[in-house]
Amino acid sequence: MAALFRLAAALAALLASFRAAAGLVALDDSAGPARPLAGIGAVSGGGATSVLLRAYPEPQRSQILDLLFLPGHGASLQMLKCEIGGDAQSTDGAEASHQRAPWEAPDFNRGYEWWLMKEAKLRNPKLQLYGLPWSFPQYVACAPGAGLNCSGAGPWTHINQTAAYVTAWAAGARDVHGLEINYLGIWNERVAGDDYVLALRAHLDAAQLQDVKIVVYDNWAYASPPGAAASGVHYPGIGTANPSLDFPMWSSEEASTYNNDVGGGCWARVVNQNYVANNMTASLAWNLVASYMKGMNW
Repeated sequence: MAALFRLAAALAALLASFRAAAGLVALDDSAGPARPLAGIGAVSGGGATSVLLRAYPEPQRSQILDLLFLPGHGASLQMLKCEIGGDAQSTDGAEASHQRAPWEAPDFNRGYEWWLMKEAKLRNPKLQLYGLPWSFPQYVACAPGAGLNCSGAGPWTHINQTAAYVTAWAAGARDVHGLEINYLGIWNERVAGDDYVLALRAHLDAAQLQDVKIVVYDNWAYASPPGAAASGVHYPGIGTANPSLDFPMWSSEEASTYNNDVGGGCWARVVNQNYVANNMTASLAWNLVASYMKGMNW
């Protein structure tokens, strides 16, 4: 036993000498040369991937939520990205829109994402919230006052109408549920022009949502348009280096392949790979929890 203690002391002294010779410093919370990490998170979206969680019995439901969001416990997620529903099939089901027609008042109690965000924030008040549309109600593509008869048009046909729809979701989160939305995306795996990004920024500012940051474009293209705070790339793989150190790049949808111990190791590798090799400051796993109907493709 004494020999083991002597060996441990010798190794500690050797390590200290190596650190001193290399000019290394102890790890702490002071600013370093790399861009600050924005967060490690997960995605509740792409259809109703979390829809069954609310129906789980207690105490299992709270245990799962604790494992996901409680700091220092389980996944300890720092960011939650939720779908802004559009009443359309968006991979594994559909999520409810907060405003289905231009003549109806918004309803910010539809769906389950409000419940999920509040449960997550109860466990980690510092959790960052991120909203992204996967689909839109048809009317946002129609000229104001034209009703719903506008086949062939899209969300970028009348950008102010689309920006108002997305802004209303963030304002409803604040005013109805007391939730501060930190980030908003554009449209899942689609590209919009800079004019829409600027229109969304203007609508957010007018609604006293100046602190909400915009992430573009949640697909596979890197971009740094005016009015945006970060660029989201999906499933980047190794070697997708950030071409600009002045504009943050995120892996805004990522996978760990398997929901088991092998997948956990894969997720650890991906998170480190994205930050160290790809210079990405956030990694968000899809999906948050596989709580949806058996037999769905994903």
